[in-house]
Amino acid sequence: MIRVLIAEDQRLFINALQKVLEEENDIEIAGYCDSGDEVLSSVLKHEPDVLLLDINMPGMDGVLVAEQLKKSEVNVRILIVTSFSSKLLVNELYALGVDGFILKSDDIQVLFVAIRTVYRGERYFSEEIRDVLKKNSDPRSHPTLSSREIQIIKYICQGFSSNEIAEQLHISPLTVDTHRKKINQKLNIKHTSELIKYAVQRGLT
Repeated sequence: MIRVLIAEDQRLFINALQKVLEEENDIEIAGYCDSGDEVLSSVLKHEPDVLLLDINMPGMDGVLVAEQLKKSEVNVRILIVTSFSSKLLVNELYALGVDGFILKSDDIQVLFVAIRTVYRGERYFSEEIRDVLKKNSDPRSHPTLSSREIQIIKYICQGFSSNEIAEQLHISPLTVDTHRKKINQKLNIKHTSELIKYAVQRGLT
């Protein structure tokens, strides 16, 4: 029996998942959590085989949750289930080593195949996600953001200047500018509008 933990904050989507998964003879729902901050403790408590992880959730977003789980080395397969498929997001999660990535718009059969595939220890990416990965010559080289860089992105999205961010974080404006340059280099973006779009998809705004 494949034990599945659902990390999702949209109640309607949780109810829909519950209904379809309960009809599968080899899958059972181990538990739920609706905040990124609760995922690690829920994984330790329920000991699921597969985690269905959304990206945009209260508390830590799904990328940070995936990073936390990988660092903790808990024995759970991470299957991303989200509405977002931007190149930046897909590459970042791929580089973190998530076991699968599908979209909420995919057919329900894709979900079943993905769960069973990652449970077997294989990686699974839906067709649209595979197309995104193909456009990047080496998605494994995509760097992840530090917690400080994420803090700065949040302030940028709120319209703070470098001086104002420096004041909030008790660092120098020069250090903020250095972080901003590194963020742009890591994400390969040139305009603040691209950064804001990325932040929205990750649930950082």
